[in-house]
Amino acid sequence: MHKEEEEEEEVLYWVGILADVTSRKTSETAKTEFISLASHQLRTPLSVLRLVIETLLKGIKGPLTADQKNLVVGAGEYAKRMAETINTLLSVSLSDEGKIALSLTDVSIADILKTVQSDSKEECEEKKLACTMQCQKQLMVKTDGKLLTEIVSNLVTNAIRYTPAGGTITLRASANAKAVTIEIEDNGIGIARVDKDKIFSKFFRAENAMKICSDGTGLGLYLVHSFVILLGGTVSVESEEGIGSTFTVILPITPPQPR
Repeated sequence: MHKEEEEEEEVLYWVGILADVTSRKTSETAKTEFISLASHQLRTPLSVLRLVIETLLKGIKGPLTADQKNLVVGAGEYAKRMAETINTLLSVSLSDEGKIALSLTDVSIADILKTVQSDSKEECEEKKLACTMQCQKQLMVKTDGKLLTEIVSNLVTNAIRYTPAGGTITLRASANAKAVTIEIEDNGIGIARVDKDKIFSKFFRAENAMKICSDGTGLGLYLVHSFVILLGGTVSVESEEGIGSTFTVILPITPPQPR
C-alpha cells in the first residue's frame, strides 16, 4: 500500500492491493487435519507389521531360508521408513496446532551429537561416509533435549541422504556468552540458489533432491525450522549446488518461557 501526494506532501488518496487468503488457509488447515488423522490411523497397523517382521527374523515361527530372510529384512527397512514418516507427520501436526510443550533441562550438546552420530553409524557405513564430531564435552545449554535431538537428527539424516558415497559429514558445536551454535556440514549435492529461500517451507522439495530421493515428504526441514523457533533460536543454511551445505542452528543460553 502506498499514498499519492502533491508537492506539499498533502495526501490525495491511498492505493492498496488486497489478497483473499481464505482459500489458501482453508486448504492448509484441511491438509494438516488430514495428516494428523491419517498418521494416527496408520500407526497401529504399522506397529503390528513391525512386530510380525521382528518375530519372523527371530525365527520364533521357524527358521528362514536366506532368500526369505532377505525379503523380510527388506520389508523391515520399508516399515522403518514408514514409521519415521508417520512420526514426522505427527510432529508437524502437533507443531502446527501449538500443542508442543517445552521441557527445559540442562542438556549436554556433546551427548546429543554423539547420540545422533551413533544412531547414524550404520547408514554412514553403508554409503562409506565419514561422520565426524567437533564439540567440547562441557558445552551445556538449557533447552528441550528431545526437540534438539530431533532437530540434529533431521539435519544429519538429510546430509546422509544427499551426500554421495565416500563423502564427509561434520557435526560441530561452539558457544559464546549468549548462544550455542550447532553446525551440520556436508559435501553433498548442495542447494540451488533459487531454492534457498524456500528450503524451510512446508512440503517443499528441491529438484535436485527429488532426483536422488523421490519419496520424501518435504517436511523434515520445515519441522527443523518449527522446532528451532519454538526453542527461541534461528536456523539458516549456506550452500552451493554441487559443493555441499552447512546448516547452522543458534540457540540462546537463556531459554524462552515454556508455552
